[in-house]
Amino acid sequence: MAPQVGDIVIGLKARVVKENSFHWVIGVCLSHGYAKFHATNSASDLWRFQSEITGSEEEFKFLTAPDLAAIIKIGTLTRSGKTVEDIQSLFQHIPLATNRANGGRRVKFDCVMWLRMALQALHLEGIINCPDAKETINECQAFGEPMYETVVQTNSSGNWTFYRAVTSY
Repeated sequence: MAPQVGDIVIGLKARVVKENSFHWVIGVCLSHGYAKFHATNSASDLWRFQSEITGSEEEFKFLTAPDLAAIIKIGTLTRSGKTVEDIQSLFQHIPLATNRANGGRRVKFDCVMWLRMALQALHLEGIINCPDAKETINECQAFGEPMYETVVQTNSSGNWTFYRAVTSY
């Protein structure tokens, strides 16, 4: 099974820096391609928001990335009546630092913290039903861990597994 048009998903990309460590992205499956949203940092540890919306599957390598371990469906665009541009605009306003509601300066900012704040924003806007972003992240981590070794060892596309999150539906 694979994501369908309108699905909002979390993608876990295996990182080799630490066992069962992932880079987290939010994706939206479109009739003409895909959209990907995430926070990324450079070698100097400066964080930035990155979005990519493409017109065809060939232009967007989200589903064929060799480091993709799991894709977890967390909602659909069609239920909310929102567009991918609405999501992009919403995400552009997420701070690239841990906000007070999530612990402020005493909690390190990373792509998982950005994802938590993105899930909270999607929930507040009524785009997905995710009352507990931490619980959804824990559920997604549990989905990704069984595929981690396979993805790291084979480094070939198509090793990911598709799940539907229970905590955000």
